[in-house]
Amino acid sequence: MVPIFVNNCIDYLEENGLQQVGLFRVSTSKKRVKQLREDFDKDIYFGISVDTCPHDVATLLKEFLRDLPEPLLCNTLYLTFLKTQRIRNRRLQLEAISHLIRLLPIPHRDTLYVLLVFLAKVAAHSDDIWSTEGCCLTIGNKMDSNNLATVFAPNILRSTHLTFSRDKEQENMSDAINVVRFVKQNTCLLFLPLMRQA
Repeated sequence: MVPIFVNNCIDYLEENGLQQVGLFRVSTSKKRVKQLREDFDKDIYFGISVDTCPHDVATLLKEFLRDLPEPLLCNTLYLTFLKTQRIRNRRLQLEAISHLIRLLPIPHRDTLYVLLVFLAKVAAHSDDIWSTEGCCLTIGNKMDSNNLATVFAPNILRSTHLTFSRDKEQENMSDAINVVRFVKQNTCLLFLPLMRQA
């Protein structure tokens, strides 16, 4: 039950964006992104042209996730997800986060899984590839797990109902980044039990 829009963006980015330096980080043209959004709003099956800037599609995907009325990792679970960062035993932390993921509505869980699998592909292209002679064969996109967690945490793990002091907000963001990084790095362990149940 992943939104068609999300699948379209991910398909396009897998085909055209994995090698883009700073994917999801580089600033884009607001005008082009707005036009792209309008095109999707008119036709959910809108096909993204191959000459569309991958950074525009990446920005639009981030905006879509950020603008969801209910964040992907849900308002009601926000503080509980953050509290998992206080668990020092990795196995218990994994169990706690696994339980929280099971509590997500199925469309959220499915979308999260598809997003995480895609982000793993992005991270797999983060490093430069060098020949044995020392020549750079491929420039990496520089978007490793840390960078991706930093970029996506405010878009998928946030509270739209609670307000915090500036210091607490910074602490929460740090915890949110760590949660997203942990979930991304442990996608198989977190989702495999769910797939076996299906």
